[in-house]
Amino acid sequence: GFSEAVKALENKKYIVESINLASISQVPEDADVVIIAGPQREFLDAEVTALEEYLDVGGGVFIMLDPSTDPELDNLFEEWGVLVDDRLAIDDPNIGRLVGLDPWVVLVSSYGEHPITDDFSNGISLYPFARPIESETVDGIVESPLIWTNDQSWAETDLRGQLQFNEGRDRLGPLSIGVAFTRSSTVEKSDETGLDLTPIPPLPGQPPNEPVATSTSELEEQKEITLAEVIPPLPGQPPDEFDPKETVEKSENTSEEARLVVLGNSQFATNGWFQQQLNKDVFLNSVSWLGKPEEKILSISPKKNTNRRIAMKLVRARFLSWMAIVILPFLGFTIGGIIWWRRQ
Repeated sequence: GFSEAVKALENKKYIVESINLASISQVPEDADVVIIAGPQREFLDAEVTALEEYLDVGGGVFIMLDPSTDPELDNLFEEWGVLVDDRLAIDDPNIGRLVGLDPWVVLVSSYGEHPITDDFSNGISLYPFARPIESETVDGIVESPLIWTNDQSWAETDLRGQLQFNEGRDRLGPLSIGVAFTRSSTVEKSDETGLDLTPIPPLPGQPPNEPVATSTSELEEQKEITLAEVIPPLPGQPPDEFDPKETVEKSENTSEEARLVVLGNSQFATNGWFQQQLNKDVFLNSVSWLGKPEEKILSISPKKNTNRRIAMKLVRARFLSWMAIVILPFLGFTIGGIIWWRRQ
């Protein structure tokens, strides 16, 4: 389960709630981030539409996909340029053998340049049963690979046979198993809206109405040529300084930005794996970045100091001291003397 991840989010003052998009048909307006962790069933069309509408208004969605699953998010992925590989990421067996890991547990120490992973340096994170996630260029969307496997890894096609690289069928690493996407919510899905507006006739004695813009391009032209009316200052007050460029820049900066993170693994955030190396930081930094707390700096969470001292009674402590200082050395000398005497 994900109880450790939920507890970590609650410690960060997040309110974690489960939602059923099939019953509510839309993401709640107060939701900062939507997390989809290891979906096992297909999403309904209404659920996919709810996610798309949530992203259209600047929401943040975190999707963690496992191999051999198809949640039917093709339309959403195509819109954002997400490419999901059905193969299984296999790590170099020699690397895993050194640290006691199986080949299907990918050991990662290479990360992309992104606020989620900036402070990771060469730190290690572990991903059991991961699938590659890549991206393609889409207008208006910026993609940033987050997690890379090593050069000796590969994407395995045959999951039932022996795990070995097969030229022509498998794909040699490095593999991307996590990508972050950003899109401005002001990006239009089509160039022309095709609005067909019916003009309203003027009232008797009034001049005819001015023509109305019927396309996005005309609306943009009107937006560019619109000038603000400067109100004259009151007597004795200095004139106001007006800079139209500054107004345009402020309006552009207030536009919301939709964010999406897709990882080819959910087990790294499950109980037992969540506390391993940088797994916790990958998860929490992704959620924090998606929630857009720009005033906060994403970093590696400090490890809590664990008290590893052994508490025991005085009698037992003296007994252990005698065992280490007197009894064990005496037994060693005795056994050595017996062996020497028998050899003589």
